[in-house]
Amino acid sequence: MCHDICVEEVRFISSANATACIAFPGVNPCRLGGVQLPTLTANDHCDVFVICADESITDNCTTITVRIGLLIVCTTTAGVPVPFVTTITLVFPGTSFIPFPDCTTGPLNAVQFQEALEIIDGSCTVIQLNATTNATGTQINIAGKVIEKLWKHENLWVVGLRPFDLSPNDVAINGFVSFTISQELQPINSCASFPCPF
Repeated sequence: MCHDICVEEVRFISSANATACIAFPGVNPCRLGGVQLPTLTANDHCDVFVICADESITDNCTTITVRIGLLIVCTTTAGVPVPFVTTITLVFPGTSFIPFPDCTTGPLNAVQFQEALEIIDGSCTVIQLNATTNATGTQINIAGKVIEKLWKHENLWVVGLRPFDLSPNDVAINGFVSFTISQELQPINSCASFPCPF
């Protein structure tokens, strides 16, 4: 079955490894005035939440900077969750972007990247991260990958199947009806309602 759809078609793609670490406690214990902080569970996985993200193109149109605000929740040895807020900043040089879906022509040069920026309509950022505590529970290590996609609004014809389509028999004889409910989540790249830790 052929479908006529209007979509955000990815034209260029780049990826970068993301790493960060958070010391715990974040200050020398001598500066805490006797306050005893809990001990984080060593070699433990922490929960990672993206609280906001944004991106900007440099004025000279040579790079895209992506900033990601994170909430990391780790557990103490007593089982109490402890939240940490941090920011990861990644710079994607224009020369790191590859045409998609071709991916065989190699990365763009500086002029090609500037020409690409003239035709794209937006971007999408894929964030894949995990966080773990170190062997002494004194540091949280964040690692993963961030993929930056540049897209253009396009009208496409695609061949596809509806995975949960009802047959004419289901509708006419058995009286089934089918609804698809779609809801957009609050935009993750809009930090207006939640102050991002930039």
